[in-house]
Amino acid sequence: MITLLTAYAVFWELLDRERIYQDKDLDFATVCDFIGIDPERLDNLLFEETGLRGQDILARFRGIGFQGKMINFAESSALEIN
Repeated sequence: MITLLTAYAVFWELLDRERIYQDKDLDFATVCDFIGIDPERLDNLLFEETGLRGQDILARFRGIGFQGKMINFAESSALEIN
């Protein structure tokens, strides 16, 4: 089973390198299924770290040209995974 931190990194990698946001039919739940993580768990972590939900991040990449960068969770003292 994939860890939450690995899923977090994979999500940003899929956005940055694979440009999955270009597939307009792809939703956050489907991405999570592909990664192998519960959407609610990843969504909560994304919200804690960015203030945005997973689907909102996809929408920003699609519509506004969001120039987001992967948050370095190794440097974040606030990040705790249970």
